[in-house]
Amino acid sequence: MSPVLSLEGLSVSFPTAGGRLRAVHDLSMAVEKGECVALVGESGSGKSTIARLITGLVAAESGAVLLEGQPLSRVPGWRKRIQLIFQDPFGSLNPAHTIHHHIARPLALHRSDISDIDAAVGALLTRTGLSPEYASRRPFELSGGQRQRVAIARALAPAPDVIIADEPTSMLDVSMRMDILRLLKALVEEQGAALVFITHDLAAARFLADRIFVLYAGQVMETSPADALVSDPLHPYTRLLIAAAPRAGETLDAPLPGTPGKPPVIDPPPGCPFAARCPSVTDRCARPVPLYHRNKRQVRCVLLEESS
Repeated sequence: MSPVLSLEGLSVSFPTAGGRLRAVHDLSMAVEKGECVALVGESGSGKSTIARLITGLVAAESGAVLLEGQPLSRVPGWRKRIQLIFQDPFGSLNPAHTIHHHIARPLALHRSDISDIDAAVGALLTRTGLSPEYASRRPFELSGGQRQRVAIARALAPAPDVIIADEPTSMLDVSMRMDILRLLKALVEEQGAALVFITHDLAAARFLADRIFVLYAGQVMETSPADALVSDPLHPYTRLLIAAAPRAGETLDAPLPGTPGKPPVIDPPPGCPFAARCPSVTDRCARPVPLYHRNKRQVRCVLLEESS
C-alpha cells in the first residue's frame, strides 16, 4: 500500500539574533491511510513545526510534502484533504459564532455533495459524541472536552485524508483525555484517514499510535512500532523519556532529570544533537550519525553502529 502522506527530507530554520535556529532537519516520514503515527519529544523538539510544514503554514527550506505521491502544489484542493486539530479548543473556535457555524462552514466550502447542511452538522456532532442540540450554542457555553469534540467534528467535515492532531488533549482535564483519545482512535478506524498525533505523553502515544517517532532538536532519534518502542527503547534519549514519563498533570516541558542543558539548535555542530546530554556519549558522536535500520525500527545512535 502506498502512503497517503509522505515527508521527504524536510528542513527548516529561522533567523535569530544569535544565528539560525534549526527547527527541523532532514526529516522523512510516510503515513498510510488508516494509520496513526505519533510524534513524541520535549517542547522545542520540532513537533508543532512539522504540523505547520504539513499544513503549509510554514514553508520548508528543502524537502517536500507529498499527498499520495504528489507535491501539494500539484494536488487540487489539497487543503481540504489535510485538516488540523489545534491544541487549544477554545482559542481555535470563534466565540462570536455558534457551533453550527463552525461545522457548517467547511461543509459549505468543501462538500458540494451534501444538500442538507443542517442534517450534516447534526450527524457530525452525533458522530463525535455530542447531541445535535449543541449546534445552537457558542463555544463559551461548552466544557473543554465538548469544545475539543466540536474541533474534531469541524476537522472531519471536509472528509480529509490526513488529520494532524497537535496536542489535542493537553488542555483538558485528566478525566476527559482518555475519552478524546478513544474518540480519535474510533474515528480513524471508521473513516480510514491517516492521523499524525503530536504529544508529550508516551502513554497516549502507545495507546493511539501504530508507530512512534521520537524527536530531538528537529531530528528523528528513533522510530518503531509503538509497543516495541515503549517496551524496549533503543536510543538513550528514548530511555530517558520513558524513565521520566510524567505523572498525571505533568508534561515534559522541563528538562529531563540528570540531563541538564538545551539541545544545540542555533547553528548546531554536525554531530548527534543529544551528545551533550547523553550518558553514553563517545568521540564518534561528534560526527554525523545516520539512522540505522533494525527490523522495523530506525535509531540514530552510534551504539547501533558499534553493534552492527
